[in-house]
Amino acid sequence: MKWNILLCIGCLVAYGADSRAELIAKDSITFTHCYEANSDLPTVEDPGSGWTLTDNRGDNGDKYAVSDGALSYSTTEDTGGRWYESLSQWDAEVGTDTSWTVEVRAKVTASSGSQPGLHVAAGSTAHGIWLDIATDAIQINSTYGTVVTIDSLDNATDFHTYRLACDETTDALYVWRDGVSLTDGITVPNNTRGRLLFGDASSNGHGAAAIDYFRWDTGAYSVPEPGTLGLMLVAVASSSLFYTRRRRAA
Repeated sequence: MKWNILLCIGCLVAYGADSRAELIAKDSITFTHCYEANSDLPTVEDPGSGWTLTDNRGDNGDKYAVSDGALSYSTTEDTGGRWYESLSQWDAEVGTDTSWTVEVRAKVTASSGSQPGLHVAAGSTAHGIWLDIATDAIQINSTYGTVVTIDSLDNATDFHTYRLACDETTDALYVWRDGVSLTDGITVPNNTRGRLLFGDASSNGHGAAAIDYFRWDTGAYSVPEPGTLGLMLVAVASSSLFYTRRRRAA
């Protein structure tokens, strides 16, 4: 029985930590702030995040709308930008040196320009990053230029899940797409303005996207690996069966 308990504890520890990123795994459904795009705009469905709509496009392009369980937009002009931004709430919780994690599930169906498709910006007043998602590529950018570019992707056919995690204790940034690590703790660029925003935030590009959900929380968390949980359950079941057979044999 003693070894059975130790094995269970070992499996739980393995499940709770990402050995590559050395971060604790956490499902985004448990994040403090969750916009699910069920029936209304972020300002209504997720008031706790303090979302505000910044609209520099005026009448250019379509407005944001929620339909079929997704927040969608489509813009055809390269003037201005339109995005949802959390300022006061993000600043109150993240501030200067608090770690954070952001996750968005989206499909980008059209993109053009220097910051195409879907734009996500997150950062404290010390460190910040931009994630630009095009139909066929991802760029991780900063105020000082492009940090990482990943090409040959299909971000348009289906919805994909993107996660950014910033560990302020080590100044490291981690990025995942559908649970696959794209970076291994790259140094987070310096930042001058703490902010969190998502949407069509470029005056130099345009595109179309559908957002299933947008979630964020304080703390840097890796993506739970379903395969690890499955192995844990198998190990626990096997050890319990072995222990039961030993008791019957005795």
